Amino acid sequence: MATILPSLLAVLISAYALYVSSTEARKRRDENTISDSYDEFEQLCRLRMEHWSATHLLETADNYAPVKQQLAIALAPLSGAEQARLLLLERAVGIAIFDLFEETCYQRNQATNQRDRDRVEFLDTVLEYFTGRLLANPRLRWLWSADGGNMCAFFEPQTIARYEANLGATGELEVGDGVNQIDPAGPYLSASEVGAS
Repeated sequence: MATILPSLLAVLISAYALYVSSTEARKRRDENTISDSYDEFEQLCRLRMEHWSATHLLETADNYAPVKQQLAIALAPLSGAEQARLLLLERAVGIAIFDLFEETCYQRNQATNQRDRDRVEFLDTVLEYFTGRLLANPRLRWLWSADGGNMCAFFEPQTIARYEANLGATGELEVGDGVNQIDPAGPYLSASEVGAS
């Protein structure tokens, strides 16, 4: 019995150390997930500050129309070259936003595969922000649309599936600046220029 006791004690200490190590690793993973998500939101804030002329893409559907109107006034009149530069900048900012969405989708899938319920729950909240607010933006919906900016072509099938499951197919939306609408013009084009661009 005396020789078994030290071995049993060593096994118990090892099991406890493994439990503590695994708990700490999960805690660090959760903290990193939260930190990474807030880094993503900071990237969105930097985009807004550095590229104020594309700030309409960072508005919710409810706030989109007034910001679009303010930008159109602030940027008027636009030469053809200025308009083209702004449209290219808009595409770059749009891709950056969709990249952050896809990164969050990947993080959520990884957390699911690791059966990490806390991270899945947190990342579901982040994804709800994207699909429930930011990506519902009428101009982002047009940029994503295969019939519009076709940015969906840059992304993985699982990202497209999550987008469509939450936001629907963009081909079914009416044109406009509001909730559940799609905006082919944005602040840079007039209605008459939409067909020509």
